[in-house]
Amino acid sequence: MFAFLSRLLHPPTDFRHLAESIVDNMQKGHTPSRSFWPKEFYLPTNVMDNVKKMRQWTKEDGFEYEISVIDAAGDIVSSPLFRGERTKVRATHSTRVQYNKIDSAKFQKVVEVDGVTVLKRPMKYEEYDKTRKIQTIASIHTHPSHEIEHEGGQKRTYGFFSVRDILTLLQSPNFLLGLVTDRLWFACKTSSTIRTIGQNGEQMLQRVSNASYSGVDDIRHIVNEEMKNWGLVFYTGTLNDYLKRIN
Repeated sequence: MFAFLSRLLHPPTDFRHLAESIVDNMQKGHTPSRSFWPKEFYLPTNVMDNVKKMRQWTKEDGFEYEISVIDAAGDIVSSPLFRGERTKVRATHSTRVQYNKIDSAKFQKVVEVDGVTVLKRPMKYEEYDKTRKIQTIASIHTHPSHEIEHEGGQKRTYGFFSVRDILTLLQSPNFLLGLVTDRLWFACKTSSTIRTIGQNGEQMLQRVSNASYSGVDDIRHIVNEEMKNWGLVFYTGTLNDYLKRIN
């Protein structure tokens, strides 16, 4: 009951509102502080639908898939799914926004990513904001599962963010990196985030992945302990719930 009332009084942040602040910081060249990141947020339905589709496809063929979350001049869209390899995925996307006149009062906004139309909606002329640009906000990718013997049966387990994943985030202008396993994870940069990963950092990440591979059901406390000095904010949640900040 308390949790229900707390959520009514302090609802999770809509990612579309968070994206406005993210884009503003990116365009100004500012990396946000830890306090910038909310306790909870949720992704738009169109993005979550592709997250679920990626997870299903990876489960079926064992390949990693990727999508990018893009602010297309004020609308949050997802790129089409990109298929990588069994151990890595790296993708670049091309986004185009067109405004086609409908009549004297409105036009149709069309967003294409990689040549695929991902958004088409009517807009009134007064809605048009020429200051809003196209900005990639986050990349989300999948990791395939591994099966282990567990308590007399088989259990699917997953690795955590790899060294390559975290280095990509640190070297990217983006503030967020998402990972889909049996749940959804986000690693988010702050103004105190480390700039690179040394040998100790690689070992820390490996310990987190080893714990996850071994069948530990909840690795949040391990992530907090191993990566408490990295200056990253982590979120996790199931694919049908809000993403909750864990540190």
